[in-house]
Amino acid sequence: MIEEHQNMLCNHGLYDLAKDFQPALSAAIALCAAGVAYVVGMSKINFDRRVAAFQRISSQFGICLRLRSRAGHLDDVAKSIKDWLAQGEPDPTKLYQVLKAWPSASELDEAWKVVESMPRDAMEHFEAVLYCHRGMAAYASEQRAEWLDQNRPRTVTKLCTELGKSYAQLKEALNKEIETLNDQRERLRRHL
Repeated sequence: MIEEHQNMLCNHGLYDLAKDFQPALSAAIALCAAGVAYVVGMSKINFDRRVAAFQRISSQFGICLRLRSRAGHLDDVAKSIKDWLAQGEPDPTKLYQVLKAWPSASELDEAWKVVESMPRDAMEHFEAVLYCHRGMAAYASEQRAEWLDQNRPRTVTKLCTELGKSYAQLKEALNKEIETLNDQRERLRRHL
């Protein structure tokens, strides 16, 4: 009987001991669960940040690529017109037809709408290319006025020359930015 009583005391003592530590054990388990939830939540937040950064950089990368390509196309057309004008005084009707064929460059206007995505050192050159393009587009949209025929070849040559100079500097700035953005995209892509 004494043994039974001692066994009861031991069993009852372990129960009391476990009962006293139950709140502490529950708190420790809850704290561990909160820690795991925090780590998982922060991992998700960091992943979402990397995805957002990748999308932002990809958007800037695309804007720079499209701008370089379209401005390059305008530069090619401007060089052709300038070369044609250098061959001698053009027939005013032919010049008018050539100017009517000046390409649309809505990509330049689209890039201007998100000018904050442009590299800072490209801004001045981009603005000059845009100015020259708009000048040429104005010639393309005008009705022919004979009194402008004598001045038109000189002003067209001047606009084409300025567009070429500005494009060369714009291209240099964009190439640097494109390289930087591409490196950033690749680094982010590896961490996604």
